Formats: sequence, C-alpha cells, structure tokens
Amino acid sequence: MKIHLHKHEGLKEQLMQKVSEAKAGEKFMSVREIMKKYQVSQLTVDKALESLCKDGALVKYNGHGIYVPEKRAPGLEGVKGARLALAIPDFQCIFFTYVMNELKANCERVGMTLHPFYYDCRKYSIALPFHADALCIIPVPVQIQGSELAELEKLGIPVVFYDTVLTGVAVDFVCVDDELGGAMGADYLMKRGHKKIAVLAAEPMAAPSITLRSKTFKVFSEMNGVEADIIDCGTLAGEHSRLKAYEKVTSLIECGNFNYSGIFCLCDDAAMGLLKALSDKGIRVPDDISVVGFDGAAAGAFYNPPLTSFGIDYPEFIGELFNIIVKRLSGVKGAPMQIKMRPHLVERESASFYKEERRQAL
Repeated sequence: MKIHLHKHEGLKEQLMQKVSEAKAGEKFMSVREIMKKYQVSQLTVDKALESLCKDGALVKYNGHGIYVPEKRAPGLEGVKGARLALAIPDFQCIFFTYVMNELKANCERVGMTLHPFYYDCRKYSIALPFHADALCIIPVPVQIQGSELAELEKLGIPVVFYDTVLTGVAVDFVCVDDELGGAMGADYLMKRGHKKIAVLAAEPMAAPSITLRSKTFKVFSEMNGVEADIIDCGTLAGEHSRLKAYEKVTSLIECGNFNYSGIFCLCDDAAMGLLKALSDKGIRVPDDISVVGFDGAAAGAFYNPPLTSFGIDYPEFIGELFNIIVKRLSGVKGAPMQIKMRPHLVERESASFYKEERRQAL
C-alpha cells in the first residue's frame, strides 16, 4: 500500500539528505532558499525545519540563521543532553527489547536520550535517519565487512557494538564470552552422563558468536571423549530461529536421525522451537532428552518445562556497554574498549542426568 506523506514530511526527508552531506558547523540553507529550490510554501518549510531542529539535525539561531550542529566538546557537556542512536535489525527478537529498555534507563540517569531505529538486516546498511552524538549497533548475525566499518567511521561519532566479536578490528564492543559459553554447555551435559549430544544452531552460522559457541562445544566434547554433532538449521538473517529449529528437529525425528540424550541450543528462542517439536512427537523433556539453552532469558521460566540456560546479567552487560559510550562522549581516546562477559548458569527443569532406558523409549 502506498503511503502519502504530508508535504512537510516529504520536504524533511529531502532536507535530511542535505544535512547528511553538510559539514559540522556549516550554515544551512535559508527559508527563502529552500522555498525556491523545492517550490514549496513558507508554512511547509517552517514545519519541516521545526521538526529537524527538534530531532537535533539542525540548530536555529535567531538573527543568525540555521546551522548543522558542531561536534560536542569533551567533558560533561558531551554527555548531558547527548542523543544516543540505537540501530536494531528489522526482525523479531525479545532481547532487542531488553537492550532498548536498559539503555533507556541508563540514558535517563545521566540526562541523555535514546533514539532507536530499525535497519534492513538483509543489506546491513546502517544510515542514521537523524542527528545523533553516539551510535550503538545491534548487529545482524553475519560477519561484518571492512567496507561497512569504513562507512560507520565516516559518521564521526562514537560507535559501540552490542554482543559481537570483532577480532583484529579497532572498534569498541561488549560481548558474551562465546568460546567459554560453548565449553560450559558441553561440560554441563557431560557431567550429567550424556554421551550422545548435539548443539542446535538455529541462527545464521555466519555469525561469529554462533560459530564460536558451536565449534567450542564440539571441540570440548570430543576432547573429553564424547561424540558431538552440530545441527545446522540453515537459518538466514531475518528468519525466525524458533520456527527453523522446529522444522529441522521435526524432520530429523521423522527420518529417524534424532537419537540424542542432550541438546545445547545456541539461543533460548531456538530452544522454544525444539521443545515444541519434541512435545509434538511425544518425546519427554527431561525424561527422554535434556535441553539446555543459551541466553538465560527470564521468559525461559515460562517454557514447558522451564528452560535451563546459560546467560548473562543483562543490567551489568548493558551497564558496561553504556560506560564505554559515556567515556567516548566525554572525550576519552585510546585503544579500543573490548569487553567479554562470562556466562552463568540459570538452572531450571529442562535438563537431568542421563537415563539408560531413554534409548529404548525412542
């Protein structure tokens, strides 16, 4: 369905393109110049400029004209009143809401404002739709390319990545220690006597975090004499992990190729799809098979059965990320700030010790 914008909204979009091409501190077109260039009324121009100034994309000085904002000077003034943009992939994930709420609370605490926006996860093209003083990115689950990082550097503002590993690249990020997480998942199942285990990857395998967790799970298991498989659901960026997990596991069960006593899911969302597939096929959790997730989401307590999972302390995680943003806005320079958070176990009811009679039941 075609959406018809009001004239001032259409003009605002055109002017925003001009703002993005202008230099910081540069004087912008006057009202008369805009009216002549775009053939619109003064009322339309006034509304468009008012909206751009409200968004922080332009600054109006009475008697002096309209300007593109200067970069903020280091110090406290670089934090108070600062606008933090949050780039979110345009697909559903409960953790995006967690991140947004925690960042908003942190911003309000120091007098900043949070401005979330969505980007096309299939293109991985992040263009700021408004003025911002810093940018936090929730990346899509694929490997980030050097050209994409170069485009972000052109923004001229601090950029911090949420939960992604960018080795050998001079960027700021906070992430989970995925290698440790994969090893912890394998160790948990093995200590409970499971000898035939697998890791369920219902997220794109191109994602660095998914690759690290799955490979470490397999290597750690086999170093300890336990056979381990990687079940790749073939998920692409933007596809729903719970649905892909459900379809893949259902297919394996129907083909007679699902004879595991323990499964480690690389995210809790995938575990939801797995639990549904097992339930539909009459396989009991944890009596017939143990299921362990990764995220430690509070929602896991409402799964059937409640999900045992490895996760992180999200307020602490977001706090570390926000501290980096504040330091950069305050003028702190130097080496990249890169933090890895240790996962912790959230033990519930979906995993138990191995039972020999389980093989006869399946």
